[in-house]
Amino acid sequence: NQKDISSRIVTIEYDPNRNAYICLIHYGDGEKRYILHP
Repeated sequence: NQKDISSRIVTIEYDPNRNAYICLIHYGDGEKRYILHP
């Protein structure tokens, strides 16, 4: 769970397979993760 770690949104991309937008996030500890765009 990455709720208490600072992060930065790097990209917002459209995912046609999900029919939604996804965000690539870089966390302060070096981890990278995709989430659904809120």
